Amino acid sequence: MLPAHVEAPVLGVPIVVRATSAAVTAAAERAFGLWRSLPAALVEPGPPGEVVIIVQALAPDEVALSGKVVTRSHAGALIAAGGGCLLCVQPASGSALAFIAPEVVADEPRLRREVLERLGLALAGARGRTPLPAGAVVWDGHALIFSGADALLNATLAVGCARAGGDLLAAGVVHLSAGRSPMLWGHPGTVRLPPVATYLFPDLPAHAVSGEASVLELDAAALGVERLATHAARATLCLVERTTGQASYLERLARDEALARLARSLAPDPAAVALLAALAGENACWLRVGADVGAAIALIGRLAAQGSLR
Repeated sequence: MLPAHVEAPVLGVPIVVRATSAAVTAAAERAFGLWRSLPAALVEPGPPGEVVIIVQALAPDEVALSGKVVTRSHAGALIAAGGGCLLCVQPASGSALAFIAPEVVADEPRLRREVLERLGLALAGARGRTPLPAGAVVWDGHALIFSGADALLNATLAVGCARAGGDLLAAGVVHLSAGRSPMLWGHPGTVRLPPVATYLFPDLPAHAVSGEASVLELDAAALGVERLATHAARATLCLVERTTGQASYLERLARDEALARLARSLAPDPAAVALLAALAGENACWLRVGADVGAAIALIGRLAAQGSLR
């Protein structure tokens, strides 16, 4: 058993990360340490999932580090390889194993995004957490879920609303669980944003992603730990889409109508829609975002802070 480890209840599920490298466990602490503040009553009982990470140099004839990580999954199991990474997740046994090159360890944003978050969230998610592509922000314990085809726009709205006084829950994927009562979970870790984020949030240290010219990356911790959330028991669904012109428009929807539109347009996991129906209140909204994204953020932020979107 590897001596260096980090343990935290990710998505409410106990996860242990063990590694041959102190740098990896230090990065795991920064990635998952927020979850230690989760109330004990929300931590699922049972044995922890275990992530083991072995750091090994690439052999001279192996694939170059610049290679893209390719993933394949079947029946819950996941394998990912490329770019100095070889990863395997076996949810049935509650375990994950990774072999990574030292160069991956040296690039902490990539280490967190492609290894730690990928493996930790896969193990936690397999324990009754259903994913839904979305951004989400929390005001006074009530979440606002941004769901639409443009994932980077969802993330931008979530980060912008966190800057407007909410707490960032997630910028790419939320997870829903049943249990004693429905719960919405989010891991505000690595955030992916469009280039316009440089102008919307000039003081945030977002940086370019190698090989992806249209994507910026941000460590959510840059917002401040007080602006990060991990869960919510109540939520409002906000459907998001682009529209022409500068202005943005917000329209009220009944929850069931919003869920029906969500199911038709994005074809999410039906289990996620059912859980969201149990979690969300009777009201929902439809946000059409114009070219002035900052104005859309200001509009949503003002209404959410007033409690008008519940």
